[in-house]
Amino acid sequence: MPQTIAPEELLIEEVESAALQLPREERARLAARLLNSLDAQPHYEEAWAAELRERIRAFKAGEMKAISEEQALAEAEELLR
Repeated sequence: MPQTIAPEELLIEEVESAALQLPREERARLAARLLNSLDAQPHYEEAWAAELRERIRAFKAGEMKAISEEQALAEAEELLR
């Protein structure tokens, strides 16, 4: 019975095959970029956690006021225009 390969597996195999065709230096550069991309997420999470702690501190100290969800969304939409 033939083995079925999922589309995402085929894509990964194609990318791997293409990457293995690269010269050694290019493969090393690609590998480094891929490894760095795995580490990127925790840095964002740490930054957001620090931002959240600062906002809570500022709110509790009376340095920041709360606004409604509607006002927050309206302000965000205005910034995106």
